[in-house]
Amino acid sequence: MRSYIIILLIGLFTFCSSPSNAKVAGLVKSTCTSKEAVLAIAKLDKKSSQQGFELYKAFIKQGVCGILSVPTILQLEKLIHQYVDAENNKVEVWKLYNQEHYALLLAQHVTDIPSKKGREI
Repeated sequence: MRSYIIILLIGLFTFCSSPSNAKVAGLVKSTCTSKEAVLAIAKLDKKSSQQGFELYKAFIKQGVCGILSVPTILQLEKLIHQYVDAENNKVEVWKLYNQEHYALLLAQHVTDIPSKKGREI
């Protein structure tokens, strides 16, 4: 439980910190601390959502992945991989901005961040 709160607080801090070089944000429901783990889940998710979910649950038990208590909009740093899952959804694997966490996101839940440039006083 404590690790989920820490992940949420880190996410909120990075989203609110200024200035930011992040250009993209997404609705994140869970993260993994290992790029290899999230890519392994993605590989299975292409074939079978059930197999991908079973591997994901195993990584949760190992403490490699975790579920956020509340889905949160977080800044994204780098697109790692894209694919179409077994249920024909476009999915993207992203590295979270300024963190060593990775997330699988539906492509429709990823968006550009509007520029903060505006009128200076």
